[in-house]
Amino acid sequence: MTKNLLVILCLMVALWANAITYTYGEFNSSARTCTLTGWGGQQPSSGKLVLKETYEKDGVTYKVTAIAPHALDNLTTVTEITIPANVVRIGEVDDIHVDETGNFFNCPKLALFKVAAGSSAFAASGAGLLMYKGSNIIVRVPPAITFSSGTTLKMSKTIEAICKDAFAGNSTITNIALSPNIVLFVEDCGFSDMTALKEFSINGTEKPHDFSVVDGVLYDAQQERLISYPPCRTAYSFTIPSSVGWIKERAFRNTVNLYEVALNRVHTIGVEAFANSAITKLSIPSEVYKIDRGAFSGLTRLQEMTINGCRHLPEDFARGSKLLAKVNLPEGVRYIDNNAFKDCPRLASFPFTADNVYGGDSIFSGCGFKEVVFRKGVMSKDGMEIGDATFAGNKELSIVDMSKIEVARDGKGCEIPVSFVADCPKLRSFLFPKLSSFWSAMNELNPNFGINSPVEYIFLGAFYLGKGPALYYDSGTHMPTVYMQTTDAPRKSWPLNVFFATAGGAVCKPRIYCEGYTMAHEERSAEYVYPGAIYFVPGGTLGNYQAASSEGCDVMEMYSYQVINSAGMLRLRLIPKIDGLVFTGVSVNNGEISVGTPDADGNLMTDMVYDLVDNITVEYNLRGARMKTFYPDKPNMSGVDEIDNPGSSFAITVAGTNVMFGEEARYQVADLSGRIVIAGSSDVADLSSLPCGIYVVSAIGCDGTAAVKKISIGNTHR
Repeated sequence: MTKNLLVILCLMVALWANAITYTYGEFNSSARTCTLTGWGGQQPSSGKLVLKETYEKDGVTYKVTAIAPHALDNLTTVTEITIPANVVRIGEVDDIHVDETGNFFNCPKLALFKVAAGSSAFAASGAGLLMYKGSNIIVRVPPAITFSSGTTLKMSKTIEAICKDAFAGNSTITNIALSPNIVLFVEDCGFSDMTALKEFSINGTEKPHDFSVVDGVLYDAQQERLISYPPCRTAYSFTIPSSVGWIKERAFRNTVNLYEVALNRVHTIGVEAFANSAITKLSIPSEVYKIDRGAFSGLTRLQEMTINGCRHLPEDFARGSKLLAKVNLPEGVRYIDNNAFKDCPRLASFPFTADNVYGGDSIFSGCGFKEVVFRKGVMSKDGMEIGDATFAGNKELSIVDMSKIEVARDGKGCEIPVSFVADCPKLRSFLFPKLSSFWSAMNELNPNFGINSPVEYIFLGAFYLGKGPALYYDSGTHMPTVYMQTTDAPRKSWPLNVFFATAGGAVCKPRIYCEGYTMAHEERSAEYVYPGAIYFVPGGTLGNYQAASSEGCDVMEMYSYQVINSAGMLRLRLIPKIDGLVFTGVSVNNGEISVGTPDADGNLMTDMVYDLVDNITVEYNLRGARMKTFYPDKPNMSGVDEIDNPGSSFAITVAGTNVMFGEEARYQVADLSGRIVIAGSSDVADLSSLPCGIYVVSAIGCDGTAAVKKISIGNTHR
C-alpha cells in the first residue's frame, strides 16, 4: 500500500512539474490586481486551458484583471480557452480602447473561446467567438472555429464593430456574411491572414450604411476605399474600380491566386497593401502619389515592376520579393527609404541616377547586382545623400561606377556611408565621383567598404574623411590600386594617410597613380601620403611629390615629359615609362586648343608659337583609367641627360656650379615647382646664385637640338 502511494505521489509530482505555468507583472498593491504576461511549461493534454482568476505573491492574493499583448501566443495544441471573469483588458481592448487583443497568434487548433460567468467586459458567442460588452463587438475569432452549417460565418445583425486582427490566423472560414450594421472596421481586421477566405457577403437584404460588398470584395460605402480583397478568391486578375482612390492597409496581402491587378485611378496605397501576394505584373500609374510601408514586400512571383508615379518609395517597399529582377523608374521617384529593395536576390537592373536620393539604410542590401552603374547626371548642391549599407551583402557585385555623376558648382559632393559595400566578396572596382566624403566612417568596425574588402581598383577624385578609414584590413596582405583623378576635382583634398588602416598584422601596400601636377595642396602635403604606398606620378613632377619620398614611399614617373622650343614653335616629347599607358591628347592654354597626340616615338610637333603657350594639358589612358595632368607652365620636364637628337654634338655638362653647352644655346633653369629661376643665351650658365636643391636645365642649340638635364646643387658652393 505504501509503495502504491509513493508511485502515485511521484506521478503527481511529475505531472505538476510538466504543467503549464504563468508569469505575472504590473502588480497594484492597493487594488491587489496584476497582469498575466506570459506562459511556460507544458500545454494541457486535454487541449482545454482555463486561465487562473488569481495569483498569490508574498502572501497577498492578486486578481488577474489584464492579459498583456502576446502573453497567450503559440498555444499550438490548445483547442479551448476560458477567460477569467476578473479580466477587463486583453491587449489593447478595454474601456478606453477597442483595438486589438494582440494575443492568440500561432494557435492553429484553437476552436472555442469561453468566458467565466460574471465578466463585466467580455463574453463568448454561441459559436465560440470572443466578444466585448453587449456582444456587439467581435474581439477575436478562433483560428479553427467550426460551424454546424458549413464554412460561412454569418454575423449577427447586432454586430457593430470588429477589432484589429480579429480574424488573424483563421483557417476554416471561406465566406464572411457581414452584419449590415457594422460602423467600424479598425485598420486590418486580420482578413488578409485568413487562409481559406474566398468572399465577403452581407447577412440579409438590408443595405449597409458604412460599407459595401461588390463581387465578394469589401469597400467603404462610396467605393472610394478598397478595404479587403479575400486572400483566397479564385480570380487570376482584378481591375480596381475607377471610383477607388485608396487601397487600405493589407487589402491584398496574401492573395494567393491574384496574378494581375490594374490600379486604375488609385492615388494612395496602404501599409503592406499587396505584401506576399502572387502578382506577376505590376505598373504603378502616375496618379499614385503615396505608398505606405511594405506595400509590395514579399511578392512571390513578381519579376519586373514599373513605377510611373510616387516621389517617395517607402520603407520595405518591395523587400524580400525573391523573383524581382528589374525595376523601371520612368519619372517621379526622388527618395528611396530604408530596406526598400532589401533581400531581393535576383534584382540586377535598376536605373541609378543622381536625381534620386538614396537616403534610407540597406536599400539594396542582399540584392543580386553584378554591376551598379549610375547614369550621367549632376547631383544637387546639397550633395548626394546615401544611407548606410546600401549595397551590403550583394554577393555577385563586381563593380560600382559613379564616375558619370558630376558635382554641382560649389556642391557638397557624394556622401559614402557606413558599410556601403560591406560583405561583397566579388567586388573588384569602385569608381567615385570627382568629390566624395566618407564622413560616416566613424570607427574601424564600420568602414565604408566593410572589413577586408576584396576591392582591387579604386578611382577617386577629391574626398573628405571622417574619424575612421574607408578601407580597413585586419588580416592578410592587400595591394589595392588607386587612381587619383584630381585634376578636374572641385576641391583639393585627398587625405590618403587615413583612407587605409590595418590591424592584427594585416599589410596594406597600395599602388597609387596620381594625375595631379602636385601633391602639396593647401600646404597639407603630409595628409596625402600613406606610408608604404608606391606612387606613380606625371612626368616632370617628382619634386612636387617629395613629401611621399620623405616618408620612404617609392615615387616614380609614369612617363617622361619634355617641352621644347623648336625654332620658336612648341614641340613635346612624351614617352611612357610604365606598361598600359597610352596618350590620348594634348591641349594648350587651359585646354582650349588641341594640338594632337605624340607619334610612335613620343614626338609631337605643334603649330603653336612657343611664346604664346601659357600651359599644357596632357591626357592619357592608363589601363582603362582616363587621366589628365595640367601643367601650369611650360618648362617642367622630366628625365636626366635627355637629348632631342642623340647624334648631335650639342650636350649639357656640369662643372661645379657652371653648366656648359659646348656652343651658344638658349637655356632655362627651373626649380622643381616649374618656376624659371635663370634664363639666357650663352655657352655656359652660372648657377652659383641658386640655393641648394634640384633643378632642371633645358637648352636649345644652334641646330635646334634640345637637351634636358636634372642637376643637384649642394652645400659645397656656399
